[in-house]
Amino acid sequence: MSSLTLTGDVRATVTQNGQATVTTNSSLDFSGGVVLYATELSGSLLGVPITLTPGNVVTVLLRLVNSLTPLVPVTMTNVTTHDFLVASDSLQANDLNITSG
Repeated sequence: MSSLTLTGDVRATVTQNGQATVTTNSSLDFSGGVVLYATELSGSLLGVPITLTPGNVVTVLLRLVNSLTPLVPVTMTNVTTHDFLVASDSLQANDLNITSG
């Protein structure tokens, strides 16, 4: 995809050896060759709660209509995910705050 915008209370928490590091932002704007990898993505699509995992029916259907997404952007709200990675050419992070402890 060409861009991805996350807004609201954007929060990523990483816990290792019992210590958590939390990154919060008011928004994250990814652009240029954006790829999102996630083992599970849950949220609302047009007000309907859905969970996307590799190979489930909803994910397969969204892949089939993928050719329409440049014309009709897909917007999910109230998104949560686990084990994610976002790759892009550029990132703008607004109000970045990192805490550890």
